[in-house]
Amino acid sequence: MLSLLLAAACDAERGPAPATGPDRPTAAAQRATPFDGRPYLGSVEVRASVPGRPGDAIHDSGVGSAYLEAAGSQPALVLGGDIKDEGDAAFLLRGRRDGDAWRSEGDVEMVIAPDGTVSGQGTVSNQRLAFDGRVDDRTFDLDVEVQLTSANAKGLPAGTTFRFSYRLRRDADAGPGAPSKDGEPCKRFVWRVRNIADFAGGPMQMIQVPECVG
Repeated sequence: MLSLLLAAACDAERGPAPATGPDRPTAAAQRATPFDGRPYLGSVEVRASVPGRPGDAIHDSGVGSAYLEAAGSQPALVLGGDIKDEGDAAFLLRGRRDGDAWRSEGDVEMVIAPDGTVSGQGTVSNQRLAFDGRVDDRTFDLDVEVQLTSANAKGLPAGTTFRFSYRLRRDADAGPGAPSKDGEPCKRFVWRVRNIADFAGGPMQMIQVPECVG
């Protein structure tokens, strides 16, 4: 179940792609914005409701991250998330920036409006997606709702709904200040290559994601 976001785009043949990451020299020269390439770090929580079962049938949490690439013809939003397994709540969306706004391209639509409001929706395989959140130069809050339109391989029925809540932060001057997995503020992070689902429907992508190490 917790690999839904990862597995959603895996119908295509898996294959590595060149690793990408934020354009850090470009980012350093820009003012602090959500689009300057610097990462947000924090937590991701998942809750799931299953038809016929009372309350939240599933509730778990882990570490999360996000960044918007600072440059490129199709700058990607890269969302990292580890709950039970590495990358089981991670995905990327490529899109177009227009001033202080950004819009994904492809069948899955996500829009970051100039005021930082995040919205969107789409369908991947048997999963209906909805996005809701808010982004600024210090905060990245995103809720991703995933509803099954038919039973999945693990036997969960149609109508099962997962809600992934990403609560991510960064410090404008000293880098990320969000809590790491043990609840302490993150003082240092590194970039590591991870295999992440591409919601544009392509193969899994080898992408750099930030990971708190101190």
